[in-house]
Order: sequence, then C-alpha cells, then structure tokens
Amino acid sequence: MAYPELKRDERFRAFIPQSLPDGPCLHLDDLSEIHLAENSAEFVAMQERARLRAGHGDLVAAIAPDVDGYENYCRNQLGLGSVDWIHPKATENPLRVAHACWEDRSVRHELIHRLRTDALMHLHLHMGTVGGWELAELLQIHSRRPLKVIGPPPALTQLVNNKVAFTQIVEWLLGPEAVPQTFSAWNSATLSKVVSEFPDSIRTVGVKRPNSAGGMGIVILEMAPFRGRSLQDIHDLLMEALAPIHWDDGSELLLGAWEDDVLCSPSVQMWLPPTGDGMPVIEGIFAQHMRQGTAEFDGTTAANLPESVGQRIADQAWQIACLFQQLGYIGRCSVDTILAGSSLSSARIEFIECNGRWGGTSAPMTLMNRLFGDWCRRPFAARSVSLDGLRQVTFQHFLNHLGDHAYDQRTGQGHFILFVPGRMRMESTVGLIVVGNSYMEVDRLLKSTFPELLATAVSATDSFAQSLRPKVCWREAVRRSTSAWQVAEGKPRPAPLCQPSVGVVRICRTQDCLPKCVGNDIHPLITGVTRQGPARKYVIGFISSRRALAVAFKEPDADAFRIIRQLIYRRLLSHAVIVTPHQEAECLTSNE
Repeated sequence: MAYPELKRDERFRAFIPQSLPDGPCLHLDDLSEIHLAENSAEFVAMQERARLRAGHGDLVAAIAPDVDGYENYCRNQLGLGSVDWIHPKATENPLRVAHACWEDRSVRHELIHRLRTDALMHLHLHMGTVGGWELAELLQIHSRRPLKVIGPPPALTQLVNNKVAFTQIVEWLLGPEAVPQTFSAWNSATLSKVVSEFPDSIRTVGVKRPNSAGGMGIVILEMAPFRGRSLQDIHDLLMEALAPIHWDDGSELLLGAWEDDVLCSPSVQMWLPPTGDGMPVIEGIFAQHMRQGTAEFDGTTAANLPESVGQRIADQAWQIACLFQQLGYIGRCSVDTILAGSSLSSARIEFIECNGRWGGTSAPMTLMNRLFGDWCRRPFAARSVSLDGLRQVTFQHFLNHLGDHAYDQRTGQGHFILFVPGRMRMESTVGLIVVGNSYMEVDRLLKSTFPELLATAVSATDSFAQSLRPKVCWREAVRRSTSAWQVAEGKPRPAPLCQPSVGVVRICRTQDCLPKCVGNDIHPLITGVTRQGPARKYVIGFISSRRALAVAFKEPDADAFRIIRQLIYRRLLSHAVIVTPHQEAECLTSNE
C-alpha cells in the first residue's frame, strides 16, 4: 500500500520530538476537523476536556468561557496542579481553537512571550489538526524559539481516522478476517448500485462517514425495504435515510455488514511515544456504553473479558500501533473492535475504526491514572449524564450539593468526579466519573445514588428560579418583539423589554415569516438540519443593527431553546425571549 499524501507532513518534521519533552505545555482540544462537529456549538464545551491531562504550570486554551469554581476544583479537590487558562476570541468557527489562538492578538503575544521566556516548551494537541501544527509553525517563526508538538502530523492524522483507510490497513496487516465485510462509495449512484447488489445473507448494513466521531456519523439500514427495488427507488430511500448524517453526494461513505451476533464492542486504549522513548503501550481495554436507542457513545468502563481474549485483542492492536509509530504517529490513539460469535471465549475479533485523538475513554482513563497511579487500582465508569433543567444549575452549586459524595483527593473519600462542566449550561449534561471499591458498587452509584442527587439539585434550583421568573404573556411578548423589529427599521425605540441590550427572538414556521427589514442584511450564524429526524431545517441570523434575532423553523420545537442557549453561551446574544403560541415566554440571559 502507498499513501503519497503522507509526504505533506515533511513540512512539519522539525516539530516532531525524538523523545517526549519536559517543561510547560499548551493543551488545546481543536475539534474542527471532526465531521458533524464542525458546525455544532455544542462541541465548544468539549474544549474543557484538555484540563484532564494538563499539569502544574501548563496552559489550557479554550473558546468556552471560564466556569466559576471549576479550576479551583481541579487544582485543590482533585490535586491536578495549577494551570493558566487562555480564552481567545472565537473566529467564524468556534471549534478552531488553534486558529483563534493566533488570530487573537493578545493571546498570540502572550504565547510568543512565554516561548521566549521558556514558560512554554511544547504543544499537546487533542488530534493532529492542520490548524494545530500551523500554530506551532507560526509561534516558532515569530518567537525564534524551538517548539515541539505532541500529536500525529496532519496527513497521518487524517489517514488513521479515515474508516475506509483504516479498514484497508488492518486487512493488509492482519488479514481479511480481522475486519467486517465492507464496501465504499463516493457518490449516490455507486452507493445505490452497491446496496442493490448486497446478497440476501446481509440483512443489516451500517453506513458511516469516514471521519465522524462518537457514533454521530452512522446510519443503520435494514436491507429488506431495498430488496427488489429499482435503482431510482433505492436512491430515493437512501437519500432520505442518510439525511441525519448530512452526507454530501460526492464524498466518501463506508458500508459495512452489520453483524447479528455481536457480543460486545471493546475499545483498546494505546499510547504511542516517540521512537526514542520505546515501543507503544496498550493501557487498557474498555467496554463502550452507547446512548439508549442510538449508536452514539456516552461512556465507558473496563471490559470484562476472558484473559485469553483480552490478550489476543491487545496483541493485534499492538501490531497496529507499531505500524502507526513507524509512520510517525506520536500520542494518544485507540482502536474500536467487536467480538462476534456464540461465546466470548471463541469469538472472532474484528477491527472497526481508529480514533487517532484523545476521546471519551482516554481522557477519563488518564485522569484516573493521575489520581490513583494506575486506573486499574479503582473500579470506575465514565458517563455523560443528562437531565432537563440541569442547565439552570451552576457548577459550584452542584458541587456543593454533592457534598461528601464528590471525590476529594486530599482525603481519598467520595465517589463522583465531574468534568467538562460547560456542558451543564449548554446541553443540560455533565461529564461524570464514578469511583467505587467494586464494579457492583460503581453500578449502584451510577444507576441510583447519582440520579437521585442530580434530580434533587435540579429540583431545588428550579423551584428557586420559578419564584424569581416573571410571568410574561406570549401575546404581550409578541407585541414587544414586533416593536423591536421596528427599531431595526429606524422607527421610535420602545421601552426595553428586560434590559437595555435586549435581543428578541421570534419563532416562525417558515423563513418567509421573517420581518421584511431583514432583507439582504441577514447574517447567518447557524444553518443545518437537526440530528433527529429528516428535514427539520432552521435558519438563524442577526439583523444588521444587531438589536434583534430572527429564527425560522419548519417545526418550532425544543431546538429553539437549545440553539438560543448556544448563542448566549458563545456571547453572541446577551438576552433573549423565546416566544411560541402555545406556551409562556421564556427569558434567557447570559447570567444563567
């Protein structure tokens, strides 16, 4: 096999360390090159995950604003050392942290100054994005100081994360039995023909975007509706089914036979040091937990496998890691597998994909290593836990509510560790690690104790908020929102609705309902299709005066509240009143 695109990495050879460097490090989690994350503000909060690997004297870069109390919690209660946070101003894409670090003049100057004073020695990237390596290149040029990067070079990063390329590599290295039966297609015509020719033995197919993550870019198709159909009918059915993964005709897709006898899906966590520091290390094999009813990843725990099976998985994964290391890969990497068959002891091992980056398993595992010396010493599970109303609860309030249940490194007591707290405000979700003395205890804490604590925290906060929230009739809010549109047209300014810098949100059923004053002055902020269900499109834009916001929905639903909260979280909107004909107005402010 030949991959000439790897030649592009020659440009960055000077930044590749021969051994892991010592000294202060800049950690940044730039997720801008992950498909389906690239236009989602929800992923801004995931930049905070870099804190789990940052040590004393390091820096963490994030577009997301500080969460009150979180750094103090990491520094004192978890004992992770003192780090400095830098918050560059967001560019057009808030996920492009590396680009923002250079574009923000004050951040750029601070990083250059730190390099010149040996207060910054290297960059540790979430994944080897082009932006991350270009940031290193620019900083070295302008500081005239050496800088090393921990992470795979960009072209190699793209190669190992591409599910089609990874399947080819594993088949070449380990043989065809090491991967499921797969096909690829670059356009809808080829895709339709491939589906039409599937044998009757293939009853279910997984269709994946090659560079997606977390189970977001996958659709599971039952083959029965496609049997005996014309190519045109197959094409139409496929286009409807693939709408949730936003596939553009002309980009690559991977089709794989969906195994009926899957027993579990272990993930192998690996660390690939520079060749001067030794061979790759297999750090653990973990069982992935999927969100109920979906293929989306939402947590992990140690895999309970027969020793012989675990050893076979580790041996084969290590061969893949050695190959990647010889290609120049440095840093965190994982490979996902499935075990299929009638029993674990005799199951066949098939490699599904590679995650050439830090992820939802490696980050909690690394934190456990830091807290306990080795994650194996304490049974644990990591989860993303969601509950309506959690966004109303501040991190510090929730931490106080957990009390002695929150793990404290100083005493060794407690069971719950919180991370990525920005998701609380944005997604009503919190990152959680549950630590126990046995996996039975971990399971009980996760399914019973924590949900009870979560519910009481939300209930208490919601009761307090309801006592303070003004009741606004939606008809009155609509009248005032109409006045706000008149302001944009140069008409007399009405009294402010809630505060001087008010932004008013109108929810319409079609884009035609937007006020005429928007015209060609609308500035799109977010466009797309919601993940759940086809064709629920929305368009958002500011009027040129930046005094009001228009939202057009085909179907007004919970998306309105989620999107507006994202805009407030990103500081693009200071205050909003969301109005629908079937409920009271809801006031949202940047102080939530």
